[in-house]
Amino acid sequence: MTVSVDNRNVSWRFGPGIFKRTIALRDVDAAQTVVNPWYSGWGIRWAGGGWLYNVSGFQAVAIRTKNGGTTRLGTDDPDHLLAAILERVPGIGQSPAR
Repeated sequence: MTVSVDNRNVSWRFGPGIFKRTIALRDVDAAQTVVNPWYSGWGIRWAGGGWLYNVSGFQAVAIRTKNGGTTRLGTDDPDHLLAAILERVPGIGQSPAR
């Protein structure tokens, strides 16, 4: 899985890009690093309060959107991903994502 952040979007894709998704930064309400429980598993799945996209490990960044949705993006560098989001969306909180 590859995750990228530019000045407009957080985007992620699996493999060569056959499956890809995007969240517009203007829609981001909050973001924080989280640890997924072991039973959340890997892959693309509904994880209770929102979608989880993960290929390995348990670390992720949870992104809550203004419409109340939550997406968790698995990453081996959650601090870097969170910092990239926070620097492009000034004023958003790091409050818990549901």
